[in-house]
Amino acid sequence: MKCNFCTKPAVITQLYSGRSLCKTHFLKLTNDRIRKNITINKLFTPKNKIAIEVSGDVKSIVVCQFLKEFSKRMPFELYAVTGNAQAKKILKKIGIPVKARKSKGSKFVTSETLDDIIEANLFNLLKGKSKTRESIKILKDVPAEEIKLYAKLNKFEFVKTVKSEKKGLLQAIQDNIKQMEKKHPGTKFAMNKSFKNLNKIL
Repeated sequence: MKCNFCTKPAVITQLYSGRSLCKTHFLKLTNDRIRKNITINKLFTPKNKIAIEVSGDVKSIVVCQFLKEFSKRMPFELYAVTGNAQAKKILKKIGIPVKARKSKGSKFVTSETLDDIIEANLFNLLKGKSKTRESIKILKDVPAEEIKLYAKLNKFEFVKTVKSEKKGLLQAIQDNIKQMEKKHPGTKFAMNKSFKNLNKIL
């Protein structure tokens, strides 16, 4: 299958959008989506101190790589918070310093994807809770599988042994969302929009 925007082979077909994308156009779309979230919501300003929570998994490394590149356009102080020895080695290669804890006055960035946001909101709704933890989530508009592909195509190094196993209700939520998305592409985006509207009311 070929890309909808050129004649190159597609690396992904987004069922929710109906588009097949080559490596170049997929990476551009993903970069634009993350950048749009940052700029429209004015998440950062020059000279901000930004702390990134890093486990070393693929999502947190994508956040680090993206913000390191983004900092060339908007100068800010960037550092990672991690205790993972392997992650520290990767961060050294990326060029991001490591601190043991978040410094006072720093903006705190975490690596939740679209999937994580939906799962957390649905979990809180079923448990009678009102909010997810406060942090800046630059990947919140990107599906988890697309973040994995983004990292793979960019050949990002990450800690493969890091696992985030989900149990009980959270695992059931994740499984059901996957099934609904498979049967009805676009469900994740629709649910995310609904939760945004609900949070405005609450």
